[in-house]
Amino acid sequence: EELEISENNLTELFLDFKKLKNLKKLSLISNNFSDIDSILPICELENLEGLNLNNCKLTGLPKKLEKLTNLKST
Repeated sequence: EELEISENNLTELFLDFKKLKNLKKLSLISNNFSDIDSILPICELENLEGLNLNNCKLTGLPKKLEKLTNLKST
């Protein structure tokens, strides 16, 4: 499954976001995430293979992203 929610002026992802367990690709380009905590639910998406956070104003990434072993570099 893929989800494209780019350019939506999102500032955070709700905790229920982590229920998208079958998600393989997620694009969040050009949203307004300003701190690491605002994207923490992504760290629960164990099947995620692709993640795009370009132009999201983040100054870092959560350390917990390391547990997403299926995540591939593009």
